[in-house]
Amino acid sequence: MKKLNKGFTLLELMISLAIVAILVAASAPGIQGFVINSRIAAQTNDIVSALAYARSEALGRGRSVSLSAVSGDWANGFLVQQVSGGQVIRSYPALSGTSTLTAVGGTTVFTFTSTGLLGSTLDDMDLCHGSDYTGRTISITGVGVGNVQHKNDCS
Repeated sequence: MKKLNKGFTLLELMISLAIVAILVAASAPGIQGFVINSRIAAQTNDIVSALAYARSEALGRGRSVSLSAVSGDWANGFLVQQVSGGQVIRSYPALSGTSTLTAVGGTTVFTFTSTGLLGSTLDDMDLCHGSDYTGRTISITGVGVGNVQHKNDCS
């Protein structure tokens, strides 16, 4: 009678593990880039939705509402608040990772009037994740809409 082999030999298992290790090592840089691009896209969406929310609240309340940087730095998070009285309507957390968010003209507050128009200075915002990666430029229009463009140089 012949004896049937069941299972793997130690040599077959070691070769399989070596192949898996090589494949994981080869795919790691691609996965890191994917994670960073996903994080940048999510953070961009947060900023654009915060602008839309602030405008919507200004129209709905019939009062001026602002979107402002926490402690003067957009990377620390941002607040949607009513201008008169300073009531915080919604807060957004600080950016995760090494992301930076800066207003090109140095603006730290965008104020929407009761008609939904942006009463403060128009500005562009640059969102970057370190100098080795691309980022996004968010151009804010007079009605508070954020137009997003890819930024190829974050240095």
